[in-house]
Amino acid sequence: MGPTLDGDCSILFRVSCDRTCTNLKRHEFTSVDAEAAIGEGVHYLFGWPASMRLYDLEVVAWIRDAEVLLAIAVLPNWNRRKQEVFPVSCLQDSSSTAPDLFIPSFEIRANAEQGETKLRPRPSRIDSQLYAKRLYRKVLVETSLKPSTAFSLLQLAEVQPGHLIIDPMCGCGTIPLEAAENFSGQVMCLGGDTAQKAVAAAKSNSQDLKESSDVLHWDATHLPLRTGCVDRVICDMPFGVRCGNIRVRQWLCPKVLKEMIRVLAPETGLAVLMVQGKFMRKEIEVNQKQFLKLVNHLNVQMEGIRVEVFVLQRTSEPTPTLVSSCKIKFDAKKNLKKRGNKHFC
Repeated sequence: MGPTLDGDCSILFRVSCDRTCTNLKRHEFTSVDAEAAIGEGVHYLFGWPASMRLYDLEVVAWIRDAEVLLAIAVLPNWNRRKQEVFPVSCLQDSSSTAPDLFIPSFEIRANAEQGETKLRPRPSRIDSQLYAKRLYRKVLVETSLKPSTAFSLLQLAEVQPGHLIIDPMCGCGTIPLEAAENFSGQVMCLGGDTAQKAVAAAKSNSQDLKESSDVLHWDATHLPLRTGCVDRVICDMPFGVRCGNIRVRQWLCPKVLKEMIRVLAPETGLAVLMVQGKFMRKEIEVNQKQFLKLVNHLNVQMEGIRVEVFVLQRTSEPTPTLVSSCKIKFDAKKNLKKRGNKHFC
């Protein structure tokens, strides 16, 4: 049993369910049915009462087709609750710059009985992410990646000591800084972005990791790097939801992918890309097939958005240079003229 106030006040819990069918046509139950069944089991095992609004513990169930994964939420999900009840003592504490993450519900109930509870507006999504236990996360942007997700991408990239890692669209620098912190100076990490706000945030976050990381203001379609000099490219490419739009994404991402191919080391270079959209899958698996070999493909959920993660290995095929590209276009025009194409211009 959990902590108690008078000996009979148990931990309050709730169950949340995230359910998706990818291969199955449909489930024979709803998310509410799954939450009720799991909640009944938790109550039977531990005797804890359920509470949907004020709770100490959140049990999260991810259901994908016929598989289910149960987990305990470490951080509160501020996106699901517009307001939360906190003790007055928390509100009056001027020394704390942010609300406590874990305020037991029995304290809230005790203060409620004394009439000392108040409603406080929920923190923003950016503020709630600042609670992630990473010393380098001081400033965030609207599309900041969670450190746990960045760490997972690093594991897929199989980073080794001595590697040069880049994120051409780094935002506040979560991916390169996560690599720099975890590998303790054994790798060199570069991050860059075209937005001045994102570059400023990333530079602020990298103050304590300057020895193994750097942040640049660059255009991801024209990277200031030599051909074939990068060991790992790890990038969370824009989805066009919180940043940009679908049209910009469809125009920008293929150009960035071609630039990644140019800077990756032939045969040994590896790219881990988090993307969204059928056009990017076609660009990777069809248009750039001769330059990139598919090593792994995962379907994941990013805060309710279904995205794909591609692990790609650079082939030995040389990257077309500007001169060779122009020659190909010139030969194509020459062939059209020989065939007597009257509409050629």
